[in-house]
Amino acid sequence: MKLQSFTNQVRGLLQRFASNNKGQVAVIMAYAFLPMLAFVGSAVDYSRGSATLASLNAAADAAVVSAVAQAKQSPTHTLPSNVAIQNYFNAAAGGTTGVTITTFTVTPTTTITNVSVQIDYTATLATTFMSVLGIDTLHLSGSSKSTNDFPPYVDFHLLLDNSPSMGLAATAAEQTRMKSGTGGLNKGSCEFACHEYANGVSGAEKSNDYYLTAKAMSPPIQLRIDELKSGVANLISSAQGNQTLANQYRFAVHTFSNTLVTVAGLSTNYTAQAAAANSIDMVYADNNGEWQTAYDTVLPAMNALIATPGNGTTALLPQKYLFFVTDGALDQGSGSTGSYGTVNTQLCTNIKTRGIKIAVLYTTYLPVTSGSLYGLYTSSVGPYNTGTPTQITTALSNCASPGLYLATGPNTDIAAGLNALFSRALLQARLVL
Repeated sequence: MKLQSFTNQVRGLLQRFASNNKGQVAVIMAYAFLPMLAFVGSAVDYSRGSATLASLNAAADAAVVSAVAQAKQSPTHTLPSNVAIQNYFNAAAGGTTGVTITTFTVTPTTTITNVSVQIDYTATLATTFMSVLGIDTLHLSGSSKSTNDFPPYVDFHLLLDNSPSMGLAATAAEQTRMKSGTGGLNKGSCEFACHEYANGVSGAEKSNDYYLTAKAMSPPIQLRIDELKSGVANLISSAQGNQTLANQYRFAVHTFSNTLVTVAGLSTNYTAQAAAANSIDMVYADNNGEWQTAYDTVLPAMNALIATPGNGTTALLPQKYLFFVTDGALDQGSGSTGSYGTVNTQLCTNIKTRGIKIAVLYTTYLPVTSGSLYGLYTSSVGPYNTGTPTQITTALSNCASPGLYLATGPNTDIAAGLNALFSRALLQARLVL
C-alpha cells in the first residue's frame, strides 16, 4: 500500500514535469544531472575503495603474523625472505580486482628479545564512475606490524632436600597422628619418621624404624618427603604443557643431605624425569651421625655442576635456574663435631653472580612441641626458627633471586608451592631475555 502510494506520487511528479511549458525547469534539470551522477558514482567508487583497503589490510595482517610465527618456530628464529612475505600478501589479496600494488616494503627486525615484521604498501584502484570526472584511480595505502617475543629455552636444576628432617609429618594434623601412632614404641611418641639402619649396618632396616611405622599406618602418614616427591613429579609432568617450543625446558633432579646426588641429569624426557623424582627416598638418619644437611658442601658442588648460562634464545644457549627446595635447617659436620644454623647466603651469591637464577621453596619447619625429639629440636633448630621473620626464612629469602622465594604454609602442600614458583620463574625468564 505504501509502495503503491509512493509510485503514484512519483508518477504525478513526472507528469507535471512533462506538462510544464516553462523551459527553465528542463534546463535546470539538465545542468543538475551531471553533478548528481558524479555524486552517486563517487559514492559507489568510494565504497569499493573502502572495501578494497580493508581487504589489503587484512592480507598485510595475515602476512606479518605468518612471518613472525614461522620465525618463532624456527630453531634460529629466522624470518622468511621479503619475497616470500610479499608472495603471501599477494596470495591473501588475490581476490581483489582492479588493484595495482605500486610500492611494497617489508621491514624485518630481530633482536635478542623478539622478532617483528612491518609491511607498508601503496596501491591504486581503477574507478568506474569517477572516471567521468577525469579521476581514473583511487590511491590507497596501508601498514601492518606484528611482534612476538621469543620463548626462552631454560634448564631447571632441582636441588631437593632429602635429609632426615624431611621425615617430619607434613601438617600439624599429621604430626598429631604420627605421635599417636608411635606413642607405645621404644623411643616414645615422635613427629619424625626417623629412618635408621639396624645396628648401624647399611641396608638392614630396623624393625622399629619409625619411617616404616609411618608407611604402615592407615592411611600412611603424609611426610614432607612424600609431598616433595609427588610435587616434583607433578611439576615436571605439567611443564610439558607450558612449552611453546619442542624441548624448550630441560630438567635435572638432584638430592642432598650431607652430599650431593644427581638422580637424573638434564633431559627433556619428562616421563623419565618424573619417574626419577618419584624414586627419591629419605636418607638414613645415621648415614653420618647427626650431620645431614651440609649446605657448605652441597651448594659449591652445585655451582660447579651447572654450566654457564646463556640468554635462552636457542636450545644451545639455555638460561639456568636452580630450584632449591629445603627446610632451611643446616646441620653439618663430621663425627662428633658439627654445627647447626642456616644457609650461608654467600654460597648463593656465588651462584647468582654467574647469571644463574635461584628459586627457593621453603618447606616450613614446623616447630616440634613435644615428643622424644623435643629436646634436640629446642637445642639445634629452635634458636633459628623463632621470631618473625626467623633466621631460617631470612637466610633463604636472601639466598633466592628477587621474586623467587616462596614458603609453604603449615597446611600448604609442596606441589602447589612448586607450581607457583615455576610460574614466577617462567615470567622472569621472558622478561630478562
